[in-house]
Amino acid sequence: MSSSSVEHFKRIESSNGLRCTWNVWPSSKQAAVKLSVPVSMLYSPMKQISGLKKLPYKPVMCPRCRSVLNPYCSINFERKTYLCPFCENQAALPASYNAISTECLPAEVMPQFTTVEYVRESSEVEKTPPIFMFVLDITLREEQLQSAIDGIQYVISTLPEYVRVGLITFGTVVQVHELTHDQIPRVYMFRGHKAFSEKDIEDYLELKTTNSVKNNQKFVMSMKDCALTLSELLDTLKHDPWPVTKHKRPYRCTGAALNVASSVLAALYPLSGSRIVLITGGPCTLGPGQVVSTDLEQKMRSQRNIEKKEPEAKLVAGATKFYTELARRMARSFQCTDIFCGSVHQCGLLEMRPLLDLTGGRTLIAEACTDDSFRFSFEKLFEGVVVDSSVGMAEMAGTEVDEPVVEGEFKLGFSGVVEMSLPKDVLVSGCIGQCATLPVVSTSKHMVSTATVGQGGTNRWRMCGLDSESTLAFILEVGSKEPSMPAQGAVKVVQFRTVYTTSTGDKVMRVSTVGFPWVDGSQKQVIGSGFDEDAAAVVMSRIASWRCDMGTPEREVTRSIDRTLIRLVSLFAQYQRGMPHTFALTEGFQQFPQTMFHFRRSPFMQTFGYSPDEVAFSRHLILRECLKNSMIMIRPTLTAFRTDDPAGSQVILDSTSAKNDSVLLLDCFTEIIVWVGEAVVSWREQGIHEQPDYANVKQMLEQPLEDAQRMILERFPAPRLYTSDQGKSQQRRLLARLNPSATHKRGEAAGGEIIITDDVNLQKFLDSLKHAATEQ
Repeated sequence: MSSSSVEHFKRIESSNGLRCTWNVWPSSKQAAVKLSVPVSMLYSPMKQISGLKKLPYKPVMCPRCRSVLNPYCSINFERKTYLCPFCENQAALPASYNAISTECLPAEVMPQFTTVEYVRESSEVEKTPPIFMFVLDITLREEQLQSAIDGIQYVISTLPEYVRVGLITFGTVVQVHELTHDQIPRVYMFRGHKAFSEKDIEDYLELKTTNSVKNNQKFVMSMKDCALTLSELLDTLKHDPWPVTKHKRPYRCTGAALNVASSVLAALYPLSGSRIVLITGGPCTLGPGQVVSTDLEQKMRSQRNIEKKEPEAKLVAGATKFYTELARRMARSFQCTDIFCGSVHQCGLLEMRPLLDLTGGRTLIAEACTDDSFRFSFEKLFEGVVVDSSVGMAEMAGTEVDEPVVEGEFKLGFSGVVEMSLPKDVLVSGCIGQCATLPVVSTSKHMVSTATVGQGGTNRWRMCGLDSESTLAFILEVGSKEPSMPAQGAVKVVQFRTVYTTSTGDKVMRVSTVGFPWVDGSQKQVIGSGFDEDAAAVVMSRIASWRCDMGTPEREVTRSIDRTLIRLVSLFAQYQRGMPHTFALTEGFQQFPQTMFHFRRSPFMQTFGYSPDEVAFSRHLILRECLKNSMIMIRPTLTAFRTDDPAGSQVILDSTSAKNDSVLLLDCFTEIIVWVGEAVVSWREQGIHEQPDYANVKQMLEQPLEDAQRMILERFPAPRLYTSDQGKSQQRRLLARLNPSATHKRGEAAGGEIIITDDVNLQKFLDSLKHAATEQ
């Protein structure tokens, strides 16, 4: 990409939270199909935008298509009407806009405010504070259980008084704890072998009786009323008393516990945003959602077991079906589920993944609840932030009004709904990300494509939980079936409307409206100038991961990626047919094949050696994270520290970068590897870095660890840190992500590391791509 194009794409992202694969759209459907990479958008509904305009009044909505007044509307100042760019309806402005003129414009129609937020402060009666239901596995080992309890204790000590909490523990049975101040704490138990219906749970707990107000205060209470009781209750929690015989797993009714938690919240707070926070130390072995038996002789299912449909995977389908149905039920009540797994073994995340994907939850896999990554991630989910609510609340003339700063607001949104408005000749095929479909409104059916990708068949989606990193990918169909010549300067406008509840209980509507040039499909160079390589890589990665999740074999998906690459570069490259040496990619397309090469070799596609839970964790992240984080996962960053550059600088992701006189820092987003070359290890062992004359050596040893620690503290989930000297076992984690330019079969490393692999390297991959493209 040219530097000017990159800056343009970044400006759109920084002001709207949006990146598009193609920023110039062809007017014909045939030309759009030839592009191979679909016209798609990556949108972050809660992205933190500097100088975001916040408006204290209600939005003006088109009575026909529900779109909101925006800078692309044509306004008739004399008649006080505007033309909707989506349905071309001439609508009247409300009476409060009578003073509108070219000199007095409301903020939402000013061209610099393509994204605005309408903030309506709710009354105390209308407000629904955040609700957190902790679901704790008490079959954890004693030290693990105590660490998990300490984590909850720390979190509740930082929560504001208005936040409501509840506690459910589980092992052989599910225990719903009362949080009242009674001297004798009471617990309601459900047998873990059965999935009780919502009606049974409501009746047993008396959740919808005439005395329901009192019962509301039993199981879910504000921190102001239950902080001391909950703290004492956590202090007295004991390990599950049910005995575990030798060579057996403990009875763990995870599915039943989640079912009870969802039913309690649905009965007490229907359609109110809430989060169920699950902490578990192993797989479900009892009742609904069971993924393995208690007998240790039965191994947990592997990727091969699932692919070959072997007996070890016989419970996968049933468990996945249960959690999918439970996730849909949760989504209907705007419940979000977060899953924290602390175990060296698998915990059944593969089967529980629908709970994350449909409700917007976050997850972490750690080796133990005592790990720093587990503790940092758990605390960061509840991290408070000082939010500047000096809202620049523009009145009709766009003047700003300063408001006091609100402290302690979470970086979380609740009960979100995203709606999309599209113009003529543009349809939405679906959304890939953490969301669930909502029924399409009759006035918007013409915006929806019959071909579905991901969550399709609608232009409205539910996001039960969202944050600043939550990102959705929208796949579009653009162009008319009949060839047409668009007018010069024609623009197609897309609008996103996201309604969500803040952690303080206020309702917010964020409206983002962006226009894209609409040109004739024959203008290949103009269309190619709007190609965003990073956005295209992330969208293609999401589509590939989604297809794998749908059951398409990884090998077939990889071939599909290769065919897409061949068609794309053959369309935009310069070459003579049948002469690969004449092949040259135009500016703006040179990095995309390299990025997809690294994606083909990543854990998203190469699942050998990874457990099903690890694969599910990786694919969950690529479907939810923002573009920046996704690019790190697809194409990790490699930083080299040397004596002449102890502060470090980025180097190519290649085996030749692994020189023995350097220290490398590899950032894979979920893993950070610090690798020390052989010569540097020798200096360290001799204590050279402790000598005053060799301060640069000391810095090159310390700087990577400092940078890694900063990433661990800033990122969710907190990445695992691995350190390795050259030639040691953990070195494999670094070499697995480097381009194997030198292998045990193909020459020497030219000062770098030789990788033992049969994989093709980047140069051979690009040569094959050139050959295939010139034969098209």
